Amino acid sequence: MASLYIDMGKRLGQGESLAVCFKATDKFPDLVISVLSAGESSGQLPTTMRTLSEYYQVLGDLKARVLGACVYPVIIISLLMASLVYLSLNVIPHLRDVLPASALNSWLTLTMLGLANFLEHFWYVLLIFPFIVVAAFLFLKTIYREKIDALVFKIPYFGYIFRDYELSIVFLSLWVFAQSGGYYQRCT
Repeated sequence: MASLYIDMGKRLGQGESLAVCFKATDKFPDLVISVLSAGESSGQLPTTMRTLSEYYQVLGDLKARVLGACVYPVIIISLLMASLVYLSLNVIPHLRDVLPASALNSWLTLTMLGLANFLEHFWYVLLIFPFIVVAAFLFLKTIYREKIDALVFKIPYFGYIFRDYELSIVFLSLWVFAQSGGYYQRCT
């Protein structure tokens, strides 16, 4: 960060605008650069800086709220998955010996016995599986962003939270841009 500040200070000393200095670093989002540019053009740079500060404070609070809303369901799902693994490893294998032959005709019984057998021999897959799912999700999201977002937004509870989070960011970004004078500058 120190070299970043030194480079920006040199550029400012050479007479470049603040927005150009920020853009040259390739470290700041396009919203920050656009808002700074609009603030410089409209003569409202102090207001723009305060608005950006408020934006990032609100964004941090919003992220904390979303994480807080997701903690309880994630804990419950994790406990359910741990219970399923425990039952599959410790209870279902013992039931296999006492089940009547007619129970082996049920697809549900065969599925549970197969899952128990799989987990008994390939338990380490459970440790790797969450990482594979997250990596695949992030990779596919870069390629199929709109389709993945549409799919995620349809998930009960979590989808609503993520949709509202995305909409909040959009409207918060528009508010920041309007506060910086960019909206008025572009409309005239």
